[in-house]
Amino acid sequence: MGLLRTIGEWLGDAFRFIGGWLRQKWVGFSRTTQLALIVAAVIHLIALVIAAFQIVIPGRSEPPPLIAEVVQRPVVQNVERQRLSAVKQVRQARPSASAAISKMSLAKTDAAVRLPKSQVQHTPQTLGYGTGNLGLGQGFGQGLGMGGGAAGKFPAAIRGRCVPGQRAQLLQQNGGTPGVEVAVVKALDWLKANQNEDGTWGKSHQGAMTGLAVLCYLGHCETPKSRKYGDSVTKGIQALMLMRKENRKGLISDSAGSGSVYEHGIGTYALGEAYAMVGENTIPGLKEEFIRGVKVIIDGQNMSGGWVYYYLPDGDGDLSVTGWQVQALKAAKQMNMDIPGLPEAINRAGAFVTGRQGDLGGFGYKRRGDKHSLTGVGILCLQFLDFPSRQAGERAFNYWFAELPQFSYQDKSCDLYAAYYLNQAVFNYGGTFWNRWNAQMQPQLLSAQSPDGSWPVEGRALSEEQARRDADVYRTTLCCLMLEVYYRYLPVGGR
Repeated sequence: MGLLRTIGEWLGDAFRFIGGWLRQKWVGFSRTTQLALIVAAVIHLIALVIAAFQIVIPGRSEPPPLIAEVVQRPVVQNVERQRLSAVKQVRQARPSASAAISKMSLAKTDAAVRLPKSQVQHTPQTLGYGTGNLGLGQGFGQGLGMGGGAAGKFPAAIRGRCVPGQRAQLLQQNGGTPGVEVAVVKALDWLKANQNEDGTWGKSHQGAMTGLAVLCYLGHCETPKSRKYGDSVTKGIQALMLMRKENRKGLISDSAGSGSVYEHGIGTYALGEAYAMVGENTIPGLKEEFIRGVKVIIDGQNMSGGWVYYYLPDGDGDLSVTGWQVQALKAAKQMNMDIPGLPEAINRAGAFVTGRQGDLGGFGYKRRGDKHSLTGVGILCLQFLDFPSRQAGERAFNYWFAELPQFSYQDKSCDLYAAYYLNQAVFNYGGTFWNRWNAQMQPQLLSAQSPDGSWPVEGRALSEEQARRDADVYRTTLCCLMLEVYYRYLPVGGR
């Protein structure tokens, strides 16, 4: 307050001086000048008063104190139960099942392929699949892409599909064309448009159809992080996991018939590739579900070394059923997973398949023989199980082309199930056999694809018999996997 008094006295002296001076000069000013002087004096007085108050009574400079309350979160006692509960909710609200994973997967990585400029793109027809009865069912799928991966490492044979630029290079050097990529993408679009709300595909054998669809996406390096297909991939993987949990026998199947053994093999194989590509952090529990699926296969191996319907221990092994189980075991082997009984199961399976090759080079169903439909199954299994034999492969391919020298989609001899296996096996073998097959297979599949991305009924319509109500999904996934052969795996067991 002393400062205010001093300022007041100073202002008083100033006004008295100014007042005396004005009284002497005032009469000489005009009225306009007198008014202007009065207004200026008032304004300056107000400004001085305001400045005085700002100096004497400054604003508060320190922030007000913050009052915080620390709240401790309860410790989760049973993480497994909480995780299972979360997976269970997937089935209850499937359309948004991958929302949480999409948020976790911030790195948006589409698997774009840059094709050489020298190649002119053309637009082939699209793809469509289907599968039903699975009485003949066989294995599909090949590889593992990159996008997270188990422990950040991937089997060397599968890296090409995701390495920037390498997929296009593999496509070109292995005999593919730009039209192949166009067809594959259109097939994936069709699958996305025809996925069920609960994340599955198909109507009758959803375990098998979902597994095949997921394998198609993974074969193109489409993971939960994919901008375009991430939601479809995530929901498909979660559907397979939930299906195994809800099955009383622990199978990835929604049926109790003979087809369940095919479904479990396909579904387990898909979970294995998914784990290798996206890892445990992206989809919690994925590794555990894959291992449990593999254990079912190991425990269900027949005394013959193969597998049969319902995973029965007795009777002659079934090469058709065995083909699916080998795909799942191969995925576990590629990742060097320490699963009890895995090496022994692989050795027994290799011996079983070797013993089914006939005198002409083909393979038998339950016994040694020569069946055209099982020739590709036998050779591919031997390649994946590390039982390669150039002589066995040459005999098999000579037998195949002698029996069916020309592959035609519209011909009555067309068997997509048999063609899928041969496609991968002869690609691994390479040489003139691959060149001959590729010259037939590629243009036939590209020209047969429907505009919507699916494949129509083939000439023999065997897919309608094998897959029944799921024939459209079955055909489309088989054809898509066949067209991904150029980059999905590096050749194994032959070349």
